[in-house]
Amino acid sequence: MNGNSLNFGQPTPALNQHTQTETGIESLTDSQRKSFKRELREIVDIAGKHLPEIYTIDCTINQSPTGPEGFISVHQPSGSMIGTNITPMSPEATDSAAFIDDESQREIAINLVATSVIASMQETGGDALRIAN
Repeated sequence: MNGNSLNFGQPTPALNQHTQTETGIESLTDSQRKSFKRELREIVDIAGKHLPEIYTIDCTINQSPTGPEGFISVHQPSGSMIGTNITPMSPEATDSAAFIDDESQREIAINLVATSVIASMQETGGDALRIAN
């Protein structure tokens, strides 16, 4: 459902688990867009609780050739960015009213946090003092 990338903020589509045909969503209505954005913001909130305030986390919804995609970015203090694409699942396909279920939201958020910490460690050579600063 998501693909984290250390490739200078360019998401890695090959890591996405769902294709357009699996989601069955070609576009979102205004109501669906608001719902999907709210779910993306929940992921941002979860990730934000686990990262220092110096990290900036944001989300957007884009229309790709295969359908709508959410994108969550984590901007690190060093200036680099970690990002993930999220393809919404059709609520009918998930037997839920949500595009992203609660468990997936937590998983995506924790993966973003872990990837951000690893990237920070790589950029600072694992220097704990520099990471803390």
